[in-house]
Amino acid sequence: MIHIYTDGSSIPSTGQGGYAALVKSETTLWVKGRSLKTTNNRMEIMAVLRGLEKTPVGSDVTVHSDAKYVVNPFKLGWIKNWEKKKWFRNGEQIPNADLWTILKDLVEERRVAFIWVKGHNGHIENEACDKAAREALRSSPRDLLGEKPKLKKEKPKKDLFNLQKPLAECCPTCHRPFDGK
Repeated sequence: MIHIYTDGSSIPSTGQGGYAALVKSETTLWVKGRSLKTTNNRMEIMAVLRGLEKTPVGSDVTVHSDAKYVVNPFKLGWIKNWEKKKWFRNGEQIPNADLWTILKDLVEERRVAFIWVKGHNGHIENEACDKAAREALRSSPRDLLGEKPKLKKEKPKKDLFNLQKPLAECCPTCHRPFDGK
């Protein structure tokens, strides 16, 4: 079983955003990126999309996200209705339809379960992803506006951020330790 923990981040006033996905199986892999003109919702989708790209087709995957925006379309079946209606709802195109179509295809190629986790609530992996997404936002650009995600099949790499060690930093939003204590 592969577990993917995700988070997205953005600064609405500048339009900059970042995302992070922690892919855990026998090994641990971080996937991070940013965009110069985006929204938080796009970054939440990108985190899941990029994480799933790192998993083999046909694998069992559990996605853990604090974004109901990403979880509910799959858990509640909205994505199937959006596709049936050619990505329109009430006469208007579904926001982020370009990313939803790619994410839907990735999900259909795997056995994916979505789990919502409460953000800023001491969940170690979610807090680590939150921190990584904010760091990605400030890093050099990885995803530029208009770039379509490329589907790659790569083996996960070794643990880059050894999550076995307790994280001592506090979340700047809620000031709780990342290790949940």
